[in-house]
Amino acid sequence: MPSISPSPGPRWRRYAALVVLALAAVGAGWMWLRPSGPVPPSPTEAEMEPAVSRAVRVARDRVLDKPRSAVAWGELGEIFFANELEDEALICFQQADKLDPKSDLWPSLLTMILINRGDRDAALPILERAISNGRGEASVVRRLVLVEQLLLLGRAAEAEPHLREAAARMPDDPRVRYDNALLAIAQRDLAKARTLLEASRESPYTQKRARVQLAVVYLRLGEEQLAAKCQAESDRLAADVEWPDPVVAKYKARAVKRREVLRIADDLATAGQFADALRLLEPVGKEFPDDVVVQLMLGRLKTKMGDFEGGEAAVRRAGQLDPDKVQVHYYLSLVLLEKGTMLARQGEKERARASFQGAVDAANRAIELKSDYGFAHHYKAQALKHLGKLKEAAAALEKAVACTPDQGEIRVELADALVSLHRPAEAIVQLEQAIVLAPPNATWLETARNRLAELKIK
Repeated sequence: MPSISPSPGPRWRRYAALVVLALAAVGAGWMWLRPSGPVPPSPTEAEMEPAVSRAVRVARDRVLDKPRSAVAWGELGEIFFANELEDEALICFQQADKLDPKSDLWPSLLTMILINRGDRDAALPILERAISNGRGEASVVRRLVLVEQLLLLGRAAEAEPHLREAAARMPDDPRVRYDNALLAIAQRDLAKARTLLEASRESPYTQKRARVQLAVVYLRLGEEQLAAKCQAESDRLAADVEWPDPVVAKYKARAVKRREVLRIADDLATAGQFADALRLLEPVGKEFPDDVVVQLMLGRLKTKMGDFEGGEAAVRRAGQLDPDKVQVHYYLSLVLLEKGTMLARQGEKERARASFQGAVDAANRAIELKSDYGFAHHYKAQALKHLGKLKEAAAALEKAVACTPDQGEIRVELADALVSLHRPAEAIVQLEQAIVLAPPNATWLETARNRLAELKIK
């Protein structure tokens, strides 16, 4: 006969009720302890490249693990910001700023996004707080950013004391000098602006922008010829090097998105920071081995760092991916030319000669694809010169000048070739043109002037 379980009595029901109440209390306590605030952003996989997705996932997990950590939120924001996910970065920086209102880093980053969006009225008080919280170079840079935003808003009187403070801390800084020039323009002190801008023309940070402003000042002073000369010089100069900014450098180091890494690496290379550029780009090369642009840039950077074998391999990889891309053959010519120069210095004549001939062949292929590619003619000429073929080198340089008539340095090389071929009158013409075309900071300008003087004496 089956046993019959006794029905639960009052004591059992009392214990069960206590357990339920205890569990409810634990749940309520957990809900009470659980931090409030926004959930960290989570873009879809479709919005992100694989490397970005991995970086976001790791940083987001850190936020979920430590939701009250300003550093965790801020670092996630830096990853978003460095990889073109600005909306998500804004949420993270706002939360980091709330969790750590005494930091200067998070409000600094927050104001960058607000300024990017043109919301200066919202940015300025946050920027002022970043300045008051900060110290050292980063604080001075933020103060200069504030000065520039105030000047853009026409609030020169408010900008002036901040600029005085920055100048007291960093009196010889090119950005301080340039911002003082902008303040002088705003205050209609054109003589002071002129002096400051003329002093700013040699800095790589201000050589172009100073000339743009100086041309305006010259026009206002009625000196139209100087204004035209200044504007022409500005047109020939490359873009200024970006202002040094430790906050920007910190977040940009988190870039893993291909396009952003390429842009940042190119900026670093322009500033001569080849090792930093290569370190940033190499992981992207592994992630995207079939990207022609990435392989070409890797080739360029490795060559600059003296890794000629690695540079050549990267460029040849790009050639396998797109054999009809003219830049592939142009870069290969450059790599082989520099490799040959290195081998010649080491006394390896046969290997150097083979490398120079390879540079000629690569340049010829680039010219087949684009006959007016002046820089390909230029590198061909340099390789031919190393091979001792001076007449052919001169002919290639003449084509290079015809294709790129604004490149004064190539004209100087052509003048040298013409002198060696006993054609001094033609060399004088080329040197005169080169001097007219020279950017103000051209390293070869003094040499061109000396050679021209020597030829005219003869």
